[in-house]
Amino acid sequence: MIRIGLLGAGWHAVNDHAPALRAASGEAEFSGGVALTGVCDADAVKASAVAREFGFGCVFETLEAMLPRVDAIVSVVPPGAMLDVVKTIIRSGRPVLIEKPLGTNLADAALLAQMLDGHPHMVSLNRRFDPAVAIARRWINEQSSPPRAIHGVMTRRDRVERDFIWSTGIHLCDLMCFLVGPLNLIAGNAGCFGAGCVGLLRGTDGLSGTVHIHPSCGRVEEVVDVFGGDWSVHITTGTQRPWNVQCWKGGDIAIGGGMPKPARPSSSAMVPARRPAPSSVPRAAVRRLPPRSPTPCRAPSWPRRFKT
Repeated sequence: MIRIGLLGAGWHAVNDHAPALRAASGEAEFSGGVALTGVCDADAVKASAVAREFGFGCVFETLEAMLPRVDAIVSVVPPGAMLDVVKTIIRSGRPVLIEKPLGTNLADAALLAQMLDGHPHMVSLNRRFDPAVAIARRWINEQSSPPRAIHGVMTRRDRVERDFIWSTGIHLCDLMCFLVGPLNLIAGNAGCFGAGCVGLLRGTDGLSGTVHIHPSCGRVEEVVDVFGGDWSVHITTGTQRPWNVQCWKGGDIAIGGGMPKPARPSSSAMVPARRPAPSSVPRAAVRRLPPRSPTPCRAPSWPRRFKT
């Protein structure tokens, strides 16, 4: 039995992590193997409310009190508290899932990365597990030529918080690196908070790219396009749109499909789409179409760097 402790009882924990933990603990795959042991927050009233609503067994007011009672931690704390929290968890030897961003500056992020190296951990960058991304990444690795360019766009409405770029926009940046390997920012312009930013990117083997992040342009969307020599991939991802993927080869769609669109909401508010886990993607959702004419299989002439 794995005993899970939830650290933090704020908005993100209540609306995302606690419901996900409750749902996962009820799945047949984990039946009898996972226990929602406790919630820890300095605000005992909030922690008690989360425990009651989502079925956690205990409430703790300090991390030190919770650690001996659990086997793993889901940490949902503000970036400013992350450094001290991670130090304490590492000393306990407990595996941990932490939220992004890693701290409040690059120095904190570098120190956290160094501290966590070799310790069982995971950063909550969930776009990596989108079915569209899994399908596209596998297909990209199958191509005989490497990616030449990548283009990513994230748009939102009414998101004027100062930390949007590094607290939410980081999802898009991580996804682009996950698909094609490390990318470096070589030029860019960032407006005042809410105004968005545009960046020019460079990867290995001459790969180039652009990233656009616009927090308040009025449209909610996340899309990534990857371009190869005779192929391209178009991905729609994110938590607020149904996932979709199109893989093009020689002018034809080799793979195309996605999650069915939900019914149009009656109000103007955006309704987040619930996306299935990669392992539960229905076969009917993705169509592999034959090309116009058979093409012989060739060994790849570029190193498949992105298998893991």
